[in-house]
Amino acid sequence: MYWIYIDESMSINGQPNGGDFSISLVIINESNYRRTKSSFKRFIKKFKSINKLDNVEIKGELLKKMKAIDFLETTLEACLEGNNFICAHIANNGIQEKWLKNKSATYNFMVKCAIERAIERGMIAEGDDLRILSDNRNISNDYKKSLQEYLNIQLSLENNHNLTIIHDYVDSKLNWGVQLADFLSFRNNRLIIKSRKNNIKLPFNFRQIY
Repeated sequence: MYWIYIDESMSINGQPNGGDFSISLVIINESNYRRTKSSFKRFIKKFKSINKLDNVEIKGELLKKMKAIDFLETTLEACLEGNNFICAHIANNGIQEKWLKNKSATYNFMVKCAIERAIERGMIAEGDDLRILSDNRNISNDYKKSLQEYLNIQLSLENNHNLTIIHDYVDSKLNWGVQLADFLSFRNNRLIIKSRKNNIKLPFNFRQIY
C-alpha cells in the first residue's frame, strides 16, 4: 500500500504573469510510513520550540518570510529519503479557457496525470492500494467526493490499471502528510519558476500538463 499526500501551490487564474499552478504528490510506501512521519514531526517540533511557534501551522510561505528555506530543504531531504514524489503543473500564461472553466475538474485531471507519471516511472505498480489525502481548503463542496470516483474510472476502468484507490480531503492543520506535501509543493513551484526564467529542463518527476 502507498500513502499519497497532495498539496498545491499558486492558483489557476489565467493571468499572463500568474506563473504556474502546481500540485505535488508525496508517495510513501507503507513500509516507510512510520519513519517518515516520525522524522517530519521531529523536525517540526524542534523548529517550533526554537522559534516559539506553538499552535502555528508551519507552511512554506511562513518559512520564506522567516528566511528559513534551509530548514524546509533539510526537512524535505530527510523525509523524502526512500520515498518518491511527482509534480504536475499548468502555466497560466496563455492558458485555454477549458482549464479555467471548472477548476475543480482541472485539479482532478492533474492528479490523474501525476499518478499516471508515477506508474510510468515504476513508483506505483499494478495491484497497489493507494490511500490518497489532500488539503480541503480550495476545493468546492460539489467536488469533494468526486476525485476518488474519477480516478477509479480513469485509471482502473478506462486504462486498465489494477489499483484500489481511496481518497479523502483533510484539514492540513491536522495532518502531517499534507503539511509535508505543502513543503514539497512550495519547493517545487520555486523550481518551476527558476526553470522558466533560466530555460532549464525540469527532472522526470515534473509533468507539465499545458
